[in-house]
Amino acid sequence: MRAGDAAASDGVTLALDTPVSMNMWGLTPSFIEHLKGGFVEFFKTIEGNELKAEYLLPNFVSHLLHSGIATVKVLHTPDKWFGVTYKEDKEPVIASMRALVEQGVYQADLYGDL
Repeated sequence: MRAGDAAASDGVTLALDTPVSMNMWGLTPSFIEHLKGGFVEFFKTIEGNELKAEYLLPNFVSHLLHSGIATVKVLHTPDKWFGVTYKEDKEPVIASMRALVEQGVYQADLYGDL
């Protein structure tokens, strides 16, 4: 939620230009091996909550960072993110994507002759 010149959620306030994860990851084959091992451990912790439990990539990456196993490079982009979480989000995102097509950022047929 926007709070003046910042973003706030769950008691945490961040400047609007703070880098955040949009879950766009470029991963190496060695990371996938770590991920597999972590998945096995994850299953040991969810008994009784199997249908709701989530193996969250950002949490696992954080674990690897704090363990000194991995490093992360943050890439910045000037592009705008369009959140699609609820059905009410659909129309504003469609309108935003149409505007990008009209501006020539994307072609109308994004995938061409596939």
